[in-house]
Amino acid sequence: MDIGELIRELRTAHGWSQGRLADEINAAHGTTLTREYVARWERGKVTPAASTSRRCRGRWMCR
Repeated sequence: MDIGELIRELRTAHGWSQGRLADEINAAHGTTLTREYVARWERGKVTPAASTSRRCRGRWMCR
């Protein structure tokens, strides 16, 4: 499983849309991620930066 598949699996397991994931990360960390960028992660078009991966993990993946 690649990082995009993992992000999608965990996001949907929490019942979150791509937009909500982007909003939650933005609210917690002052970033400007978009729903479209999250979709690109999930499709494997781009890989999240290590700092973004840590933010996701700390925000909702490991609860």
